Amino acid sequence: MGGLTSLAASAMQALSAANALIGVVDRHQNSGQRDYDFAKAQSDLSLQNAREQAALQKEQLRLSAEQSETNRRAALRRAMARQRAQFGASGIGSGTGSAQAVLLGMFDESEEELQKRQALDSLKTAAINQGVSQQQRINTLQLTQMKERDRLKNIGSTLQSAHDLGSIIF
Repeated sequence: MGGLTSLAASAMQALSAANALIGVVDRHQNSGQRDYDFAKAQSDLSLQNAREQAALQKEQLRLSAEQSETNRRAALRRAMARQRAQFGASGIGSGTGSAQAVLLGMFDESEEELQKRQALDSLKTAAINQGVSQQQRINTLQLTQMKERDRLKNIGSTLQSAHDLGSIIF
């Protein structure tokens, strides 16, 4: 009968240790999940802020481009009017070949300025978009690393608890 009591006591110790092991694993997993959820919320907020900042920068770029275009057209009109006035004062009609060539040259220069500004604006927009994409990739990488660290920590805790359980039983 003493052997049966000893076996029952060992079985109770093993069950108690197994329950403790399950409790430890659950606490580690719940703690890790809370940490991950918090980090995910921070990551989502960071990405949302980056997207909002990018949208604001793009809007500022668009407004600046509109203002530049308005200024370019006004400057072109003034330059063309001034050139026509000079031609008129010189007795050269604005319909003559050389006068038209000069005015078309002014227009072409203005169009080149427009194309350069549009190319620069496109580069700025691409840089803004790339910044948001990089933020998203960094966030994803950090969350993945955190999840993997937590998984490895849980495995280590489980192994340690199993080792402790084995030393109690044996």
